[in-house]
Amino acid sequence: MRNEKEYWKNRLKELNKEIIELNIERRNVRRQLTRLEKNEQKPVPKEDMKHRTTVETVYLLTSHPSKVFASKEILEHLHREVGYTINNFAPVYRYVKEVEPNIVQVRRGYYMYKP
Repeated sequence: MRNEKEYWKNRLKELNKEIIELNIERRNVRRQLTRLEKNEQKPVPKEDMKHRTTVETVYLLTSHPSKVFASKEILEHLHREVGYTINNFAPVYRYVKEVEPNIVQVRRGYYMYKP
């Protein structure tokens, strides 16, 4: 009876130690996960996004010369390719015009590349 009681006391101590070790490991794993999630969620710098949208727009319009694109089509293309939602094409067009002057506005909301 006495040996059995000692056994269960020792077993309880061992389990408590293991629980403490598991909690420490769990805390470390959580820290690693949050660190990794923060690294993944870093916002893309505004300059990079401006550059990427400009390049994608120029590519789209120059790959289809003389085809008229609605600004909505261009914005949808940018959302698909770059993953960035833009509400207004006018600021993007200003940057595009600096890079490629042959891209013209045909009429309000419609753009094309004239080679």
